[in-house]
Amino acid sequence: MNTVKTLFLNDFEKYTNVINKDSKVLEFDVPGQKIYQIDSSRPFRMKLATKHEKTNYSISATEFNITVEGKIAIVDTDDLTKSVHAELIESNGTVHKLGIKAIDSIGKKITLTAATTGITGTLKVYYLFLDGYYKVAWEAPLGSSTEIKAFNKGSLGDLNSKKIFESSYYLPYIALLDDFMLQVYINAPVVVDFNNPLTFIEIPVIEFEKAEFEELAASMGYSIEMVLEHQRKL
Repeated sequence: MNTVKTLFLNDFEKYTNVINKDSKVLEFDVPGQKIYQIDSSRPFRMKLATKHEKTNYSISATEFNITVEGKIAIVDTDDLTKSVHAELIESNGTVHKLGIKAIDSIGKKITLTAATTGITGTLKVYYLFLDGYYKVAWEAPLGSSTEIKAFNKGSLGDLNSKKIFESSYYLPYIALLDDFMLQVYINAPVVVDFNNPLTFIEIPVIEFEKAEFEELAASMGYSIEMVLEHQRKL
């Protein structure tokens, strides 16, 4: 019996990307004796944030500006917290959540607000970034080496700027065998941060027992080899 699932961020192994180079950032290892089929009837969603951090940062005004390293993707002009999350953490562990008053996307400037002044600590500002591109791929063993095939590519700016529940991104039908890896690569001018409220991924899949999938494919006149050959052409 197949099971409808969604792969979330904690299902993936995470990797640090190299700035402005194609880099693997996420990888899911298909479990043994399972086949995962990408569910093309449900949307693929992903947002990636980076972190701007300053130690020994003092807040002396209720409103102040910071300049970050990358251009900022704006999801919703009526709710800037969907694009930026900011906090100051004192040395004693006290966390002060900061408000987001304005974003200059191209100028890389964020206007923050603070309920408390006269505090010092580590300033952490997470933001969805505008530049770069991504690709979703599968990796499979091929003799003594491996084969990597990208089956979805796009702009990180488009993906990061999209309202979460207005996603129109659907991945194609792909069968991932039990020796396959599902991977996400990016090329971006900043380093992705995975430990924040903004970064997430949702890849819809259907889990099959391997024998069940092979039987289903055979009933439609296909072998596993034929399925794989088809998806190599996507």
